[in-house]
Amino acid sequence: MTIAYITSRYPYVSHTFILREIQALRALGLDICTFSVRRPDDREVLTELEKNERAQTSYILPAGPLKLLAAHTRWLVQHPFRYLSALMLALHIRPPGVRGLLWGVFYFAEAALLAGELRSRRVDHLHAHFANVAASLAMIAAKLTGTSWSMTLHGQADFGCPSETRLAQKIHSARFVCCVCGYGREQAIHAAGQQDADKIHLVSCGLDLGAFPATTCDNRQGRPTDQRPIELLTVGRLSPEKGHEFLLEALATLRRRNLPVTCTFIGDGPQHQFLRHRAAQLGVTSHVHFVGSVGQDRIQDLYRRADIFVLPSLAEGLPVVLLEAMALQRPVVASRIAGIPELVQDGVNGLLVAPARSDQLADAIERLVRDPHLRQHVSAAARQAVLDRHDIRISADRMARLFAAVVSPLAAVSSSPASGEPVANAAKHAS
Repeated sequence: MTIAYITSRYPYVSHTFILREIQALRALGLDICTFSVRRPDDREVLTELEKNERAQTSYILPAGPLKLLAAHTRWLVQHPFRYLSALMLALHIRPPGVRGLLWGVFYFAEAALLAGELRSRRVDHLHAHFANVAASLAMIAAKLTGTSWSMTLHGQADFGCPSETRLAQKIHSARFVCCVCGYGREQAIHAAGQQDADKIHLVSCGLDLGAFPATTCDNRQGRPTDQRPIELLTVGRLSPEKGHEFLLEALATLRRRNLPVTCTFIGDGPQHQFLRHRAAQLGVTSHVHFVGSVGQDRIQDLYRRADIFVLPSLAEGLPVVLLEAMALQRPVVASRIAGIPELVQDGVNGLLVAPARSDQLADAIERLVRDPHLRQHVSAAARQAVLDRHDIRISADRMARLFAAVVSPLAAVSSSPASGEPVANAAKHAS
């Protein structure tokens, strides 16, 4: 069978988990073609693998008026009922307001292009990541082609404004929905209603654990000093929901306590200059390093150099960067929000703190700084937690089974939507 994946931007430095999933599905023997609304620029594609994937991906925008006119004329002439039904759907799921009306028209225009590509490539099923424009286009294109579609939901971007994203309507329309954590599944059921619970499945993000080998937690000899400080690391887009300002405040608190601590920030975003200014206000500029976006071919070196990984987020699903840090046996401090407590057990394989509490963040980091034995204990347990639940092969196998259940129902064996157990390889049944 041929499965099409669509996202708003692919490949993308912040969404390496989608590329991993596609690679794992291809390794199972599935034919996966990729679509993206917009083409990422060179700043967003940092590795050779991502550049190769970009070359193989079809991009909907930009599209010239003649191309749009031709696509819409074909659908109107050949399938007038589907065409009008898809137009009504696009206007129904648009964001509210006059501006939303324009967006609905744009989505419909773009969906006709996508639908034409799906038909020419004989796509059996369409899958979208996130409940954003990609899901809207998938939903409308599926109406035009009669193809089934599904989506994966991740975090706050999907659940934060369900009325604007028309989350309930999308869940009703999709053949199935995947959520990366139990918290997300609960939010999806809350948005759509109990009647759709059976179609909402838990499929965790996974890692190729062979590419994330265990590393020694702490090679430090003696107490930390300003010449060899404790190195903190955080990875994430520099935007308000990531809570980086609270990490800077915690760092300032730790420095006032005479603890030799530095922090490296990996990522870029709209708060870059604000965070630099805030670091200067707090007097920690010389102890902070902003390195920008980093590709997967370099990021592991930065993980390994770090003594402690910190995730001070205010809104998340189940962050993949947390999986990466734990797989590499970094002790972690993270916010007690969303799906994070499903992975991090406080005091067992990491430390949890309340979000937006720089004082708790400072106390948890200090606890790890002063107790190297605790660092070693939680880091060893951290890797085991990822090994147990976040192997990409298991996640891809579950996805393959879900696709097979839609495309080849007789070949698929039913499984519990909330189960996290491994499922049988579906590639053999899907061809």
